[in-house]
Amino acid sequence: VEELAAQGLVALAFVNSRAFVAHRPGGTRPVYGTNPMAFACPRGQGEHPIVFDQASSAMARGELQLLQLAGKTLPPGVAIDLHGDPTRDPTAALQGAQVPFGGHKGTCIALMVELLAGALTG
Repeated sequence: VEELAAQGLVALAFVNSRAFVAHRPGGTRPVYGTNPMAFACPRGQGEHPIVFDQASSAMARGELQLLQLAGKTLPPGVAIDLHGDPTRDPTAALQGAQVPFGGHKGTCIALMVELLAGALTG
């Protein structure tokens, strides 16, 4: 998307993925992917474009896996275990589910990406 913005275009890209994220509030199992999305918009002459790339989960899946490998704990509020209880243990989180950023608002973003991108990628 950054390259498109450098050419003067506004760009939005997203893709769905395997289910890793629970529906919030109340969900206890993964139903959505982390469903990353990227956006870029040009700015004034000679200025870098505005660019962001983020997952709809509270933490990127890869970051969670890196914390597991390093033997570290997760920050609060990013995952639940198999029983739907909040966890800071990366192994329990990988067996359970991640949660979306922003509670129900992140759930809506994850659902939107799932519906739009899933129709194209299956």
